[in-house]
Amino acid sequence: MTAEVLLPVLLAIVAGALHLAREMVRRNAVRTVEEAHRRMLVDLMGRCGPDSLLVDRRSDGAELTVRSGAAAAGGTDAVRRERVQGRGERRG
Repeated sequence: MTAEVLLPVLLAIVAGALHLAREMVRRNAVRTVEEAHRRMLVDLMGRCGPDSLLVDRRSDGAELTVRSGAAAAGGTDAVRRERVQGRGERRG
């Protein structure tokens, strides 16, 4: 292969690799923010009284409802998280 053909091929490969790296960094940042947000919600529910309801409405239309109530077997608060609408299910 000549340098005239090899250079554009190498540039395309490098550009693709940089694009993939940028996407990985972006996804990791979003995941980190989401994990911090979930920890904050669980901590907030831990400070609320029994039978509390916390609704988190996001600007993208997602809504997360967290309810606390007396556990059936034990005397502690049980926290149940459910996804009522939005783009996907959060796990954590």
